[in-house]
Amino acid sequence: MYAEDCENGEVVFRDSYGNEPKGTFINGKLEEFCRGKV
Repeated sequence: MYAEDCENGEVVFRDSYGNEPKGTFINGKLEEFCRGKV
């Protein structure tokens, strides 16, 4: 999986299966993470 911007704000990951888990980064740390199609 990869992320566009991992510094601050919301980010959407994309894996090889087409899943798009969503996370929120604060100061470069992943605070919230939820799985599933966005």
